[in-house]
Order: sequence, then C-alpha cells, then structure tokens
Amino acid sequence: MRQPVYFLSHGGPSSMLEIESAPYQYWTAVGKEIKSSKPEGIVIFSAHWDSDQEGEVDVSFDEDNELIYDFYGFPAHYYNVKFRSKNPSIFHNMIADTIHRSGFKTRGKKRGLDHGAWVPLKVMFDGATDIPICQVALPSRENPEANIKIGKAASSLREENVLIICSGMAIHNLQVAMSDTPFEVDISPFKAFDNALYEAITSPQSARETKMKKLMKHSEFRKSHPTGEHLMPIYVALGAAGSDNAKLVFNQIQPGLGWAMYYFKP
Repeated sequence: MRQPVYFLSHGGPSSMLEIESAPYQYWTAVGKEIKSSKPEGIVIFSAHWDSDQEGEVDVSFDEDNELIYDFYGFPAHYYNVKFRSKNPSIFHNMIADTIHRSGFKTRGKKRGLDHGAWVPLKVMFDGATDIPICQVALPSRENPEANIKIGKAASSLREENVLIICSGMAIHNLQVAMSDTPFEVDISPFKAFDNALYEAITSPQSARETKMKKLMKHSEFRKSHPTGEHLMPIYVALGAAGSDNAKLVFNQIQPGLGWAMYYFKP
C-alpha cells in the first residue's frame, strides 16, 4: 500500500492536554486514519531537529524512542508525560539506507523524539503505539531546496507502506503568541502569509515547487517565521508528495500561530 504524507502543525507542550481544542481533535482523527491504513512504520521530521553537519542527515537509532522534554518553565507533570513506541534496528537501518541511496550522507544518532514529534503522536495514538517510528533530522533550518530534496529521498518509503509525517507550524512567532496582550495584535499579516502558503502548496505540480520557494521572500514571511525551522517540514512534505495533491484538512489562526495542516494524496 502506498502511504500518504501529512504536514502537521504541532503547537506546544500544552497542546497535548487541551482535549477540547480543535487541533487536539484533529490529531485524534489523524490517529484513527493512520491506524486504519496499517502502515509498516512511520518516518517523522520535526522542526526541532536539524543536522549539525552540513551535507549530512542524522537518523535516530534510538530503539526505545526516549522522549526529549525540550521545553522549559512548564508545570512538573509535563515532564512526566509518556509516549511509548519503538524504533527497531531493521526499521531505522532501512530508513537510513533509503536516504543514503538518494545521495545524502547519513549518520545514525542515538536520539529520542523531541516534542515536535511526540506531542502530536501521543495524542494520535493515545499514549502508545506498536507501529515503528523513526525520526529523521531536517538537513537545514532555512533552506527549502535541501528540505525538498530530503523529502524526495524519503518518498520511495511510501511504496514500502511507510507513512511520512512532517511536523512544524504554518505560522510560528512566539514573541507575539506569548506576549502579555496577544489578542490586541493585528493578525492580518499572519492571514496574508497563510493565504500565500495555501495558494503555493495547492498549486499545480508544474508551479508548486517554484511558488513554495518564493514564500521565503514573501513580505510577511519574517513576521510569520522570525526563524525558518518551523516552516521547513512542509518543504519535506512537498518533496515526499511527488505528484500528489495537497489538501488543507485543518486550519486555525491565532496571534503568532498558524495551525494549517495538509494531507497529500493522488
């Protein structure tokens, strides 16, 4: 079975506990979709891990998928939350080999799942899953071309019944989102960028990649993404999607945060 590609906006640690929120409810629905499609494994890319050596891509070889609590200042119980999954050697070696055959240097690294990966996964799978999960680092925090390329390198895994999840945020400006008066902020710049993202990613394949690359020059890009890493996963999804169309399946805009999520299918 050929598995799909998801781009998910992952929010913050509190998102996993906001059970009445719309993003939480959507993640739950995605989890049901994935369970019904019975993938052999999941590869996940997160905005919170990029390779520290140019030209190399890190692949997690942590077989226990230990959780990385890469956030600060939250109540103590946030650091006791668990999500149980495995990343067996036969699986992570297959992922690394597939990416390597596409021209990337790969490096195995014993690293668990960061919150950009495990927060939505915990909600999607109600705390645990038997589906193997392997996290792969982004090749760059600011280079769309490199991230499209790694997506293309991983795309053949879909034919092996491996699902690809790319976890970031459509809009990510924490200075605005965490300000004392966020709802006094004019959100029209965020809406403008979100609309441009939608127009680019849903364009015909012949124009889609070019339009997506131009987003980095959009007048509201730096307002929406003071740093680029949270947008890069959608470029991975673009590369992995091939000729599949993008469908907007969820959206919500708040001051400094955009929750657009996309599903790529023929």
